[in-house]
Amino acid sequence: MINTNGDLQSIIQEIKILIEPIVIKKEAQNINFPVEFTFFHVLERAYVNMISLRLLVGDSLINHDHAIGLICRNLLTDFITTGHIIRNVNSNEESYQNLYSLHYSDIKKIDSLIKMYKKYKVINEIEFSKIKEKIDNESNIYKIVKDYAIEYKLKTFPGTREIIEKFLSTNLSDIWVQEIKNSYDTWLFYSKYEHLGWFSYELTRDIGSAAIKKRIMMVLRCTTIMIGSCLEILNEKEMMKRSIVIYEKLYNS
Repeated sequence: MINTNGDLQSIIQEIKILIEPIVIKKEAQNINFPVEFTFFHVLERAYVNMISLRLLVGDSLINHDHAIGLICRNLLTDFITTGHIIRNVNSNEESYQNLYSLHYSDIKKIDSLIKMYKKYKVINEIEFSKIKEKIDNESNIYKIVKDYAIEYKLKTFPGTREIIEKFLSTNLSDIWVQEIKNSYDTWLFYSKYEHLGWFSYELTRDIGSAAIKKRIMMVLRCTTIMIGSCLEILNEKEMMKRSIVIYEKLYNS
């Protein structure tokens, strides 16, 4: 059972230790884009979040609730995004295109920013040309992703709300889908830690350690599902089995 802050720290450390060897190993390898690259990066992000989360939980749940909330939202966003790539599809090809769509949508935002900076003379023509030359280079990943997106007429990668709505409308009932459906209200709650507004005030009043701990446990459950799926895709079967054990420990607490 996970009852104390020390117990919570221990389970966070267990998750960190699980993925640490994979992160170290993959950093030293040439990994394929987009499949290996994306799911390795998911693990990498989870790993650094576990390091920070463990330190904050160990010091004080109440004092660090805001920082904990921002980390938890990041983990849930990756969980929902990864869930869409893996589970909101009818074929491996569709999943593959989802990966390209994710990276293309990211690159388009930078394209738009660069054009805006040029328009308002934040950067000059020479600086703009250098950036464009880098982006349009045939061997650059930006060019590879853009060419693929154009060739296959990829749609923009959906936002979190759109992903959740699609999951809510499905009849699928496996653990992935159920946890994603259950995660949205917590993701939305934590969004108020990031965005200024009325609810960023109202929802962060008089928060007790029991409520904070309950939310963290839920986030860690989702994170272990995400990690397990990434490990399976990266062909780390034994590690994947260990992630299931951690999930069951969290689920039964």
